[in-house]
Amino acid sequence: MRRCFVSITTKNYHYLSVLLSNSISEFSSYPIHIFCINYNPKKEGLEMPSGAIFHEIEYDINENGTPFNYVEGGNFYVDRRNLRSFQIMTRKSEACLRVLDMGYDECCFIDGDSIACPNIDEIFSYSDKIKSTPLMTKGPHEFVMVTDDDGNVRGNPFEGCWPERDLTKTIEYPLMKFFQVPIESRDEYRTGNLFLFNQGCKEFLIVLEEVLNVLWKVVDVYEYSPFQDESVMNTLVWKNGGGGLPMSYINIEGMDTVLHFFQNPEEVESGLISSFYRIPENKRDIKVLHGEKRKQEVETIIEYLKELKNKGYYDNGTEEETPEN
Repeated sequence: MRRCFVSITTKNYHYLSVLLSNSISEFSSYPIHIFCINYNPKKEGLEMPSGAIFHEIEYDINENGTPFNYVEGGNFYVDRRNLRSFQIMTRKSEACLRVLDMGYDECCFIDGDSIACPNIDEIFSYSDKIKSTPLMTKGPHEFVMVTDDDGNVRGNPFEGCWPERDLTKTIEYPLMKFFQVPIESRDEYRTGNLFLFNQGCKEFLIVLEEVLNVLWKVVDVYEYSPFQDESVMNTLVWKNGGGGLPMSYINIEGMDTVLHFFQNPEEVESGLISSFYRIPENKRDIKVLHGEKRKQEVETIIEYLKELKNKGYYDNGTEEETPEN
């Protein structure tokens, strides 16, 4: 069974792909293919760690600006109103199709601002559940919401009807209606930063690629697909029957979140800890740490994970013998 990881990046964030590759190289037995949007790292003399294979994607980006254009606590986050960020993030489907064309049987897409945990290869244990759609990971929220131009929150299915819910108020409903997805077909919401796919998903990925290539040209994507490819992927997965991975990552904000997760005191139960940080019932389900973009923080976290592995944390599947710092 040929397996690999796949990710995308731009030149400005090449360093993140290097850090991700370092964690994959450290903890996985499989290679990672990095697809570089509109640049060639070899020609430009950029770092290319062993175990990572780099490819160039040429794509006409028609919008000036940056996909990450504001800073919060030292990390930068996607501006979902920026059309350029939509164009860049939607190159995932092209990258996935290209690795399938290379002959890989099973693949895992992983966002560039991610760190693989020592149990990362366990993600492939779910591969037998793949039918014809990628298995996206469950996220920290059942419903995601955005703020409209008037400052109003959009996407709350409980607005005006609590404790009942009206799914026509969700942010995916305009796409569901366009794709003729019955409202009762809506499954759990899942995120696009981590997902499994195989050769059986090729037709799905081709349709996804076609939709994403056109969508930003004909509609306001903040209205129809505010979470970029993720909104479209969820809608198409629901159209095809739903299903996916358990929550397989946590969002982190530096080493503090990592220490809290691995040294979680007994009195702190699973659940939502902060806006985007949720602890699952089974912490061993977590295969990826997501969202940290500061180089020094990522390097520190990888060293901490190596220490966890060396102390046997991942050998017995328990939370015993966790390093204190």
